[in-house]
Amino acid sequence: MTTHPTVHRAAYTLVELTIAMSLGTVLVVGLASALLISAEGYRGNHGAQQRSTAAQVQADMLSDLQQATSFTTKTATSVAFKVPDRNGDSKEESIAYDWNSGTKTLTYSYGGGTAQTLLTDVTAFNFDYLTRSYSGTYPALPSLDPSLWGTRFGVVSFKGFSEAKTPQKAKFLFIDLPSGTENGDLLVAAAALDDNVKNKLLANGMFMHDTSTGVSYPWNAIAIDCSNNKVTIGVWWIITSSAYTPASVPRCFWDHDTEAYAWIMRFTGHDPVNPINASAVQMTDENITFTPTSPAVTTTVDDALILRLGAFDEDDYLLVDQPGLLGHTAITMDTNGDGRVSGGAGYIDQKEAGDSGTSTFSLIDREETITVTIAIAP
Repeated sequence: MTTHPTVHRAAYTLVELTIAMSLGTVLVVGLASALLISAEGYRGNHGAQQRSTAAQVQADMLSDLQQATSFTTKTATSVAFKVPDRNGDSKEESIAYDWNSGTKTLTYSYGGGTAQTLLTDVTAFNFDYLTRSYSGTYPALPSLDPSLWGTRFGVVSFKGFSEAKTPQKAKFLFIDLPSGTENGDLLVAAAALDDNVKNKLLANGMFMHDTSTGVSYPWNAIAIDCSNNKVTIGVWWIITSSAYTPASVPRCFWDHDTEAYAWIMRFTGHDPVNPINASAVQMTDENITFTPTSPAVTTTVDDALILRLGAFDEDDYLLVDQPGLLGHTAITMDTNGDGRVSGGAGYIDQKEAGDSGTSTFSLIDREETITVTIAIAP
């Protein structure tokens, strides 16, 4: 039997402990009635010792399963799951148990490592208890820190952004991935460009470019439009995947000499298949207003995140890092660096499905603008 190493665990909140205790109780009941590791196949003079070893393995397995946060494999003979951080790196650990009916061995692996044999001559084993039904009323949860929602309760959560600028005319730019980006994250990219390069963006656009192979993977376009031939905006999304290597870098390509300010926003807790629930675009001509409108969208899901983006001709008319958008959380408000074009973004949570309403960016003076509103589904 393999002895589990002693590790120090980070503290949990009262809410996490309450949920864990509730789930653990249900799990233990299921295990007590359905988990079977037969000791009848153990033969020889040391059978009692082997039965004792089997009992200890079962106790260790119970302890691991009580802490499971998610499962990646669930069959009658094998199970793989995640447990909270055990080595202090702030990442969940992976554990797997597998029974081979041919060799009659029970194996264990930790952190994706090589499987180790825990028991031999195991004549019966069954994980069917993992598929169980439950009916009843869940207790109400107390208020939680909203910063925890994205990864723990499936609510869309903004995690950060990265940006890039072209102070001189250029035909493309590379943008670093936002810090902490992991597989499965939703990335939304926006680019504000001087002049009318709408057709160039439509023909080229946003790519995940692998610098080691030269291969590029296209992003999904949400909006590409221009306001009065003076300012262009492009907005795209992609869900990160293991298909993108460490050498992959996002590239915005428009194949025309002009200035640009671009940024990439990172989200978690989104719908993993159809994250963009709704979108809308609105343009405002020069000399119309100091407060260009970000249009309304109608969401079809509760708990959507409403993301508002804007592109503005020139940069003399903005307050850096202050997009306006009353009641929203600011993401960015900045320029390409030489005064030709600028862009901004902010977001707000919408608890119930329906009309998001409009909002407004704040400028110091009137200028050509184009705005986009996106609803991200949880």
